[in-house]
Amino acid sequence: MPVFYDPVQRAHNPATELHNGSFVPYAEHIGRIDALTGAIVEAGYDLTAPQDFGMAPIATIHSPPYLDFLQNAHQRWRNAGRQGDASGYAWPVIGRRPLTLNRIDADLGQFSFDASTPIAEHSWRSAYANAQSAIAAVDTLLAGAAPASCGLCRPPGHHAGADYMGGYCYLNNV
Repeated sequence: MPVFYDPVQRAHNPATELHNGSFVPYAEHIGRIDALTGAIVEAGYDLTAPQDFGMAPIATIHSPPYLDFLQNAHQRWRNAGRQGDASGYAWPVIGRRPLTLNRIDADLGQFSFDASTPIAEHSWRSAYANAQSAIAAVDTLLAGAAPASCGLCRPPGHHAGADYMGGYCYLNNV
């Protein structure tokens, strides 16, 4: 069974998250993927770097404004004079009135549903690699190249929607 994984997925490394009213160490840390890859290799499977399928498959799931936000959020956060990871702390009520949001703070709220999904310097690169691993696993099955395949996805993606992140997830890989 092919197991697709790109080591760049380790680069996603936020420092903290807001949990139960306190800032705590980020729970979805690098040690989790290291434990998985170690166990998979120990079980006799090889880790295969996925090919780059580009943005087109990702863009069939996620909206262009959301993808632009994800790719640029950390740099916009820094350009606004902020330190550390970009993290939402205000969530605009989108459906109540027309809004034109043009600040990173507002966009973090618009494109997220919680404070446990900060965007660190390499979060986009890791999420993109995560999506490529998932796509490679599906492509292998659809091509009939293997009866089963696995895409190791970090950061995870099952909570992400077409135009929002949350629950540690940025790009939906399900």
